Amino acid sequence: MPQSKFVVNNKAPMGLHIRKQPEPTDSTNILGVLTVNQEVEKLEETPLSDWWKVSASLNGIPIEGYVNKNYLAEVGENVVVVEHEGVVEVHLPTSGLTVVRGSKARLAHPLTEIPPVKRQANDPPQKRLDAVRQLISWLRVESSLRYRSDGMTYCNIYAYDYCYLTGAYLPRVWWTGKALIRLDAGETVPVKYPGSEPGTVNEKVANELNEWFKDWGPHFGWRQSLDLTEMQDEANQGRVCITVARSKPQYHHGHGHIVAVVPENDDQRAIRQNGKVIATVQSQAGAHNYSYHVNHWWNDGTYSDFGHWIHQ
Repeated sequence: MPQSKFVVNNKAPMGLHIRKQPEPTDSTNILGVLTVNQEVEKLEETPLSDWWKVSASLNGIPIEGYVNKNYLAEVGENVVVVEHEGVVEVHLPTSGLTVVRGSKARLAHPLTEIPPVKRQANDPPQKRLDAVRQLISWLRVESSLRYRSDGMTYCNIYAYDYCYLTGAYLPRVWWTGKALIRLDAGETVPVKYPGSEPGTVNEKVANELNEWFKDWGPHFGWRQSLDLTEMQDEANQGRVCITVARSKPQYHHGHGHIVAVVPENDDQRAIRQNGKVIATVQSQAGAHNYSYHVNHWWNDGTYSDFGHWIHQ
């Protein structure tokens, strides 16, 4: 009897799109994202040799759609541990997990919820802009438990979710020094969270992300900008923009801060002097959570270094 049960394999570390139709260039036909090691059932082949119709589950809801079979493996193959070759982006696997905005469980994992619209970097500016605005509304940073301050603050969690769901890589966990050496040597390295044994990844706070951007940002499509007017203009075009800063040791618990620079709207406008932006529109979690807020906090004397970054 032909094999009918399959799982998403390691070739799709950020997940596999399941689509309404077997058309990969159409960003409007995406039903959702299947995670690595998630099980699907093959229903039928299609006239396109690489595409199958399958059934699966998204957040507990049965769904049928089309996937590229090259990103599937037979049940029983060892794909539980995600492995990578070369220095590439890394996320904690979410196979079999539920990670949602309404819970503080698994803060180091990406969300498994599917936003209503997926921003695509190659979409026209207005379409990107609309998608970003819908995502900010959907994330509900001001009320979602995942980002609520409880003595700890979660600016890095919110920035990670924002970037993850807009297709720009920002690490929540990043490779350890030893893992980077192995990856650079061409080895495949499993994603292991530190526990009873040494891990291959560690969680990152904003201070460390400030350094990550300088070391690795350009490798993952980020470029630094010294011009806040450019930052706001790019955000207004639906580009993904981040401001991150390293705090002085005596401030902010030594953790720094990170925000998304987001499009202006009718209520929140960047502050300009002589036509130049001096304070951008931002979306953030932290001591205070804002879907939209205008500020230039990195200049308040409590930070020793900062950077403004645009994802290309």
